Order: sequence, then structure tokens, then C-alpha cells
Amino acid sequence: MQKICYDSFLEYRYLSALKASPDGKSFAFIIRTADREKNDYIAKLYLGSEESDAYREMLTFDSGIKPWFVWNGNEEILFSMALREELVPAAEEGERWTSLGKLDICSGGTRRFCDIPTAVQDLCPLEDGSLLVKGLLEHGRISLYGLEGDTRRKAVERLRDEEDYQVLDELPFWLNAAGFTNKQRSVLYRYDPTGGKLSEPLTDPWADVLSYTVRENKVLYVCQNFTDIKPMTMELEELDLSANTRRTLVPQGLFRIDMAGYLGDKVLFVGSDMKKYGLNQLADYFVLEEGDPRILASQEAYFGNAIVADCKLGSFTTWMTAREGLYFVATEGHSSFLELLTPDGTIRKLTADIGTVDGFTLCSCGPVFIGQRDMGLQEIYKLGEDGTERLSSRFQQRFLQNHTVSIPEPVFFTNDGVELEGFVMKPVDFDPCGRYSAILDIHGGPDAAYGRIYYHEMQAWAAKGYFVFFCNPRGSHGRGSEFADIRGKYGTVDYSDLMRFTDVVLEQIPQIDPERVGVTGGSYGGYMTNWIIGHTNRFRCAASQRSISNMICQFGVSDIGYTFNTDNSAGTPWTNFEGLWRESPIRYADRVKTPTLFIHSDQDYTCHFSEGFQMFTALKYHGVETRLCLFKGENHELSRSGKPRHRVRRMKELTDWFDQHLR
Repeated sequence: MQKICYDSFLEYRYLSALKASPDGKSFAFIIRTADREKNDYIAKLYLGSEESDAYREMLTFDSGIKPWFVWNGNEEILFSMALREELVPAAEEGERWTSLGKLDICSGGTRRFCDIPTAVQDLCPLEDGSLLVKGLLEHGRISLYGLEGDTRRKAVERLRDEEDYQVLDELPFWLNAAGFTNKQRSVLYRYDPTGGKLSEPLTDPWADVLSYTVRENKVLYVCQNFTDIKPMTMELEELDLSANTRRTLVPQGLFRIDMAGYLGDKVLFVGSDMKKYGLNQLADYFVLEEGDPRILASQEAYFGNAIVADCKLGSFTTWMTAREGLYFVATEGHSSFLELLTPDGTIRKLTADIGTVDGFTLCSCGPVFIGQRDMGLQEIYKLGEDGTERLSSRFQQRFLQNHTVSIPEPVFFTNDGVELEGFVMKPVDFDPCGRYSAILDIHGGPDAAYGRIYYHEMQAWAAKGYFVFFCNPRGSHGRGSEFADIRGKYGTVDYSDLMRFTDVVLEQIPQIDPERVGVTGGSYGGYMTNWIIGHTNRFRCAASQRSISNMICQFGVSDIGYTFNTDNSAGTPWTNFEGLWRESPIRYADRVKTPTLFIHSDQDYTCHFSEGFQMFTALKYHGVETRLCLFKGENHELSRSGKPRHRVRRMKELTDWFDQHLR
């Protein structure tokens, strides 16, 4: 058996975008594999059926484009492809185009289908042959469409001149993985493939459409309408395609809305009024009756998959309405499940195994989902009528058969009267008489959770001979709103839980050398790493990734600074300066003695790299051994979807740092 290495993720297959055909007899999905030489991922479309566990590779997506697809009837798939050669010069001048291809699933043949004059983010084929398109609208940007001759030449010159400037006049002005987004909105259009005509926006030009669902000629969509500061709440609107009219069902200002769909003859939405626990408040399930929201059901589970992982890549469907009700993914404890909300308000858990349901689709035989089970990597599972899960694919089988996997073992403990659970992974080739180093790994969020699933970085370190231990402190999802609510408490109860967990692990496992324990984490985990080194010297070294160090500065530079940070820090720099400063790790930087590595990305607009720079500078100034590695062209998702060579270098930086200080 081989040991897992820090670059073993290059051998994994990343499954995503599972979608069933309209009749439910077939389903398609995307598999990505890393290409180290090209420093990119190769994306391929696969086809499966409800009757068989055989899978067909249908096509390879063109490199350099975002791979996505939609079903167009039961035997055709529309998919993204590289621009038609004739459009490349226009695109280079500044026109936005999206090219679509058409795949015949019976013959496997493909051909070009159409070119849409906008940056398409999603689309849905309509019954009349037209396409409902979710595309980008850029207010204030010069449009080149239809311009010719000298008029076009001057417009192109103006566009190029504008590239040297960035004007900001709204919040947020940038988004992680998207860059500057000032005055950009996602809106709905109608596109006629036959005539090649794109309609004017069907939705308000200033409303940013987050999600939508179509039934017959009605479109239900969730959006945020703003011209200055994007609010934390959403509005729910319905578009009538036949009458070309729209109406507001739930006005903005009342709810944060996670989804909306049709449940029988009613409109259903999942949302929270945030009155008790702010952004940490779990959503309720509402139906509209005579225009008013009525709670249909409530539960202390997070709507969606909050289990963090570094072995998945791409988009996932986590809710879908059907005749039976609302199918959705929910997180409870350290697992995510597929559940069903019926029209009478009953919520039933459909899956029971420990692990994750990353995304699903509905076939005529029942749900099919992408998940992680039994410490394995992602595979396709089919759910029977009796609730039994059946492994349908074996894409990762060869890797798992040839490599040794460390199994997380539960650790139960109590802190401040609160019962908590963590996990410990033993080193591969563990010797009970040996003496070992260990790494505390802290998840991001904090509104996320660790699960008992395969996690690459932890497996790589266990294979190197480290104990790895991790838990879900207060602030994590999976245990209700009150448990997740640490507004104004950052660095208090969560820090206490992590330190108590460390104590318990060291007490229960005498093979760990308490003088050779390191700590790491990313995002909130990076914040907590920064906090820990300013409040204790018990760790031999630390590695802080995509971190926050200064809550006051974070307010002004993060894409979520004015919302998430304001809510979770219980105020702004003007209403609660002392509170934000108390929760800022950099305040305590003069106390730090722990050698610390910082990892950041220069396009991370959620935890801006200036946060890592501040902490690095403070430690260097105070004589602490420190190192910073900045990844160019990467964002907040470096550890999960970064370029392959960058992900390898990240793991090498981390592993070398631990080897240097903990061996």
C-alpha cells in the first residue's frame, strides 16, 4: 500500500453538476481532473442512466472556459464551448459573447448551436424553443454591439482607456473569484436561437438575480435590488413570460432568502428574518397564503451542505421541488443529508449514512447524488425506495485500493457545560510505543463544520507521521442557531473550546509529544490561528491561511466586511470600535512567540491579503520567526480549486513548515 502525499490530489476525480434529463431516465455530470503540466483542470461530461451503473464519457470541454451544461429535451444537451473563431476579434475588443454547443446523447455527435451576446451565467430552455438566460448586465460600460466603422473604433478606444481606471460608487465593489463588480448585475433575458436576438432585461436592471426556477410560463426568482449598498435581505419576485409582467411576492427588507420554488399550487421559500441570531439564524420553511408568509416547518438543521472539504470542485444542486415536496440537503452534526419537506410540513430524512451529500438530482427511479461515504472520495450513489443507498460509480476505486487511509476516531468532551465532539487521526504506521508530533486543524466559517470524511491535507499529514486532530467548536453549523451564534464572542468561547479539546487530546493520547504540536486553519481557521498565537505559546509553530487579523480594516476591504463582519462583531468601527479591536488578533501581536507561516492569495477579496501582510509585519517587527507565501492569480478558494501547481506548492509550504519545526 502507498502513502498519500501532499500532491496526491492530482490523482483525484472531482464530480459535480449532476443533472437529470426531463424524463428522469438519464443524468449527466462533470468530472474534473488536474493537469499539472497545463496547470489547469480537464473537464469532461459523463452520462449515466437510472437502469445501469455504466457511465459514458461524452465530451471534453474546451480549455479556458467555465464548463457547464443544461438538458434541452431528453436526448440533447447544450454545453459551453470556446468562442467561434469569427467572434474572437470582437471579444478581444470588448464584446461579451457565450458560445453554446449541442450534444446528441444517442449518437454522441456535437455541433455548434448558437452564440449569445452576453456573459451567460446560467440558462433554461423554454417550451417555445427560446432560452431563458441569466446573464451579466454592466451599467455604465460602453456597448459595442451593432457599432461599425469610425463609431466603433472610437468606442473601442474609449473602452481601452477605461481599462486604466476603476471607479467605485457602491458596496460591495468586488467579490471573491469575480474581481471588481461595481454596477454589475445578474439579470434574466430571453434569447431566440433562431433569430439570434437577445431581449432587453426581463427583470429590473438594478436587481441582482441570485437564483430562479421555471414552471410552465412562470419564473420565480430571488434577487437583491440596490443602487448604492447591497442589503443583507432579498426580495422574491415572479415573472410571467406570457404577459411579460412581473410582481413582487416578498418585498426586500424582511428575509434573507436561500431558495424559492413552487410547491403544488403554493409558492415556497426558505429564509430567515435574522431577528434573533442575525446571519447565524437558521432558516424556516415558508409558504405564501393570500400573499402572506406562513411558516410551514422549522428545524435546527442548516439548509445546505456546511461540511467543509478539499476534495470537491464545481457547482452542486442542493434543493429541488417535485410533486412529493421539496428535496434538499441539510447539515446536522458532522454530516449532511438528503431530506424531504412534504406539503403538509413534515420533514423526513432520506439518507442515513455518515458523510456528505454534495449535490443531487431526481431521476424517475428516485434521487441520485454525489457524496462521500466510508472515508472515500466522491462517487455517485442511487437511493432506493426503501431508503437504502447503493454505490453506483467507482471512479476513485483504484486510488483508494492502493493507498492507506487514516480513519478519524471520535473524541467526546465537555467545556463550559457544553458537550462537544472532535476527531483524531492517527499517523499511518502508528506504533503505540512511539512518540509523535501533532497538528490541530481549524475549519473556516465559522459557520461551517468538519465531518468524518476524507480530507486531503489531513490524510497527507497523517501519512507523514503526524497525529491530526480537529473539532467543531461553538460557532460551527450543524447544532442549531444558538450553538452557531458567537456574535461579539470571537476569541472567547470558540478559543476556549479549541484549547479544551487540545487538552483532552493530549490527555487521552500519551504518544503525542506536547512540545511538538502545531496549529493551522484557513479563513476563520486562519483568524483563530492568529488569535491563538497571541494568547498562548503552547504550540511549537503555526500556519495561518487566508486569515483575518484586523476586524476594523476587514470592514473596509472585504467583500463581506460591511455585512458579515458587522453582524458577527456586533457593530461597526464607529458603533463598537473597542469590540472590533478586542476581537482583532493583531492587537495581541506583540505577545506572539510562535514561529508562523502565512499563506494568502492576491485575489482573495473575502479575506484580503492585506490582513495577512499586517500580521506578518507585526510578527517580523517583534522578532518572531515568520514567512509569508503569496499566490498570484488565486483567490479565497486556493486550497480547494486553485491551479494544480499552486495547490501543490501550498501543501509543500505547509508540510515543510511543520517538518522544520515539529520533527
